[in-house]
Formats: sequence, C-alpha cells, structure tokens
Amino acid sequence: MRRVAKLAFVFLTLSCVLSAPALGNGMPVPDAECPCNPGKIIHDPACQYVFQCRRLDSAPYLLSPGEKTEPLGERLGCDTCCQNCDCANPPAGTHVCTATLSITLTRTFTFTMDAGIQVGIPVIQASLRNSFSHAAAVSYAWSVTGGASAMPSCEKREYAASVSVMKDTVYAMDHQYQWFIDLVSGPQFCGGDAKHNFCPPRVSQCRSDNWGSGFVKFVSAQACP
Repeated sequence: MRRVAKLAFVFLTLSCVLSAPALGNGMPVPDAECPCNPGKIIHDPACQYVFQCRRLDSAPYLLSPGEKTEPLGERLGCDTCCQNCDCANPPAGTHVCTATLSITLTRTFTFTMDAGIQVGIPVIQASLRNSFSHAAAVSYAWSVTGGASAMPSCEKREYAASVSVMKDTVYAMDHQYQWFIDLVSGPQFCGGDAKHNFCPPRVSQCRSDNWGSGFVKFVSAQACP
C-alpha cells in the first residue's frame, strides 16, 4: 500500500530535492516489509506525493566457507602378498591394481530468511541455492578411476573413492531498502519520481555442503605377514 504525503506546514518546492531521476532498480515491496518509515518531506501544499518502498537484492556472496572434509565411498583393496615369498627380499617387478569406484553424496539446503521479507522469497532462495556447486543438486554420484599402477610385491593397500567437500558452507544475500517519492498531483515545479531515505538492510542466508571434485584417495598400506 502506498503512503500519501499531504504535509503542508512549510511552503517550499521540491524542484531541487526531487530532480534526480529514479534509478529504476529494485522491486516494489509492501510498505510493511520496509524496515523503516519514510522520512518527512517539506513541500508546497499544492503538491501531493506518494511514497513507495523498493528492495534491491545483492548478488549472493560467500559468508562462511565451511570445514573441509573428504568422505569415503566405494573401496578398492590391493594385495600383492604371495605364498612362498621372502618379503624381506620381495620379488622384482610391479603389479597393476586399479578400478573405477563410485561415491554418492546427498545434502539439504537450510535457509535463514529475515522474518520481515514478504515477497520474492522463492527467487531469493533459488539464487542462494544456485550459488552452490553442481547446480544445486541434492544428490550426486561420482565415478573415479584410480589405484596402484606400479605396486610392488609383498604389500596390502586400500584406496577409496572420495570427494572434496566444504561442509556447512553459508552463502548470504543483502536486501537494501529505499523509499521513493512519486508526484500524484500538483504544478510542474513540484518535481517527483525521486529517491528518498534509505532503511537498514535485511539479510538472507543458505547453509549446505559445497561439493568439489571426485578422486581416488589412498587410505592405508601394510606389509604382508
């Protein structure tokens, strides 16, 4: 709902105050969403204005990178132990032990929205969610190939599929508010369509895991008994 200014306590034109054109950015929002009231204006009694609150959403930005983890998926065991071998003096030569391994991860997106935001919430949430890797998927599977390409005799090794994950990453978005003034009626000298006072911003956040690349991770190695 637009607020109408009918102040008539001082005779003063707004031709100088309201001469700047509106930027045209931001979206109109309900008055109740604005974190502050419009400031009073001094104007000629013949001029009648309305106030309109607009919100400009920033681009999402990284608020907290989270903590790096490397979860493990499918595993590969490589065993070059051999019977009747003297592992104190292993046989010459190497062995190949590789495989394609898979790992599947899931995640959820948790939003912290300022309670005062009333419109455009799905767009805000989509923008924040799309800041995460892999097109905001809630589930993703990686297939990675690796292992030992030149493994000596008399060893046991284990490899696993893994993914570099930043756990509990947080992206945020700022919402800037400003009241605009539009002339409803009055002489030409009244001016109109100008920016007015700013309000404190609101902030929205989204928390989830940010997935990196999949790879084969060396897990352990031990000598043969």
